[in-house]
Amino acid sequence: MLINLFNAYYGSTNTPNFAGKRINLDMKMLKRLVHKGMSYKEIAQEMGVSYATVYARCNEIGLVAKKKPQLNYDRFDKTQVQTLIEEGNSLNQIGKVLGISTRTVRSVLDHFGFKTQQSSLLASIDEAKLVEMIKMGKSQQEIAKAFMIEDAGTLTPLIRKYGGVKITQSKADRITEFELKTLIESGETIAKIAKRYQVAPQFIKNKIDEFGLQTKRMAVLKQTVPLKSLIQCINSGMSVDQIAKHLNTGVGKIVKMLQDNNLKTNRQLSRQAAEKKR
Repeated sequence: MLINLFNAYYGSTNTPNFAGKRINLDMKMLKRLVHKGMSYKEIAQEMGVSYATVYARCNEIGLVAKKKPQLNYDRFDKTQVQTLIEEGNSLNQIGKVLGISTRTVRSVLDHFGFKTQQSSLLASIDEAKLVEMIKMGKSQQEIAKAFMIEDAGTLTPLIRKYGGVKITQSKADRITEFELKTLIESGETIAKIAKRYQVAPQFIKNKIDEFGLQTKRMAVLKQTVPLKSLIQCINSGMSVDQIAKHLNTGVGKIVKMLQDNNLKTNRQLSRQAAEKKR
């Protein structure tokens, strides 16, 4: 019954199109273009429809349009192609000279067994150095520059292979000094900023150094603590945590100052004495 309904709507020779309403073509025009020697793709462009529609209508009435011709490699001068590569031209540049697409250039190079200088560079990349740069949070552009690769996009397969993910720093590369400074002043840590931009923390650290900025934690660590103030805190019976809080600095910095100056808090002396009694 469903078949009868389809036939009643579309006609017995028509194939139902579940994706949408059937696209009808001027069959006389279709036959004329096929007999003219045009390919399915050329007919589709001429009639303003898809390749699939042209193929289906031709199939319905037993017509076979011309298929895309195979690439004739004999029309390319091997010496010219080799010269273009030796001059350091990219696939895009070679394509412009030969009047063909980049995809066709790849096919021609494969046929002649050639590789561009960039392809040779990619093949000679030091794997250990690449992995190290990925772990450091270097952007794809920075890695490309380090390996003297003009098109950073060509590194994507290698980065996926050795790093597991593509390092797309496009958003992070556009971060401005003002934007980064605002985030730091709002109390954002390096880890949180890195998560926001989906990059490694090291990349954000590099940006902070580049702009000459510092987080609140970095400022605290760089802060100078007078030895006299430290001794006064010790004499007043403060613990390490209390001293750090009082002097507005980090616990690690106070511990290091104590070690460097051979000083101990009352609590540390008490603990040391208790250990000796044991």
